[in-house]
Amino acid sequence: MKTKNRVIRIVIIMVSVILALMLYSTEYSIKNDFKDIEEGISEFLEIDIEIVKYEKVDNAIYVYFADKTKDNVGHTVLYRGLNFRYQIRQANFGSRNQVVYIHEFETLRNKYWAVFGTNYENRIDSIIFDGAGKNIILDGISDMDEILLVHESENKLSGMSWVYKYTLLDLKGDDITEDMRSYLIASKRSGFGRGKAELFLLNIFCAAIILVGIWLSRMVKTKVSGDSFI
Repeated sequence: MKTKNRVIRIVIIMVSVILALMLYSTEYSIKNDFKDIEEGISEFLEIDIEIVKYEKVDNAIYVYFADKTKDNVGHTVLYRGLNFRYQIRQANFGSRNQVVYIHEFETLRNKYWAVFGTNYENRIDSIIFDGAGKNIILDGISDMDEILLVHESENKLSGMSWVYKYTLLDLKGDDITEDMRSYLIASKRSGFGRGKAELFLLNIFCAAIILVGIWLSRMVKTKVSGDSFI
């Protein structure tokens, strides 16, 4: 009898863990695969997109994407879960109104600057910007048609930052920032962003399912103990 009830308790706990993992996997469902990531972003934003470039950093993947015309661009960060699959928490998409975009993001380990955009006619060799009080220079990029560079951030302020002022230099070291703007079609950015609720709710629900399973398994043990006196 004791062996039978021990098996029942184990089964209850296993079922609760499986249910929690199934719930967790509904959020962390994207594989580390180019096509799967592209489909995941398209589904999240409900538009067709194409990945331009992406970079894996710590527990995250930074993605620079665009529509087929390349006149509209976007970015997102995918975060890896305990099941080694990824989740999109927020994504932004809109008309291209800058040559390059400089966006700060955070992983479990650190903060980083992501610099992305198009190197029209491969004229840009260096990008210079102020990264929270520190002058950051990214050079040797004239061979890149599309740019996605990730640089460690020393910004100690809470929250994420955008940098809108930057300097673009060509191979000769000449400032071509204003010249490069002539390649842009849109003067103002129009677009949208989408995000999900805080992840602690998912963690609470998963933990609650497992705790209920543990409680039910103990109820079986308690019932057996009570019945043994009859």
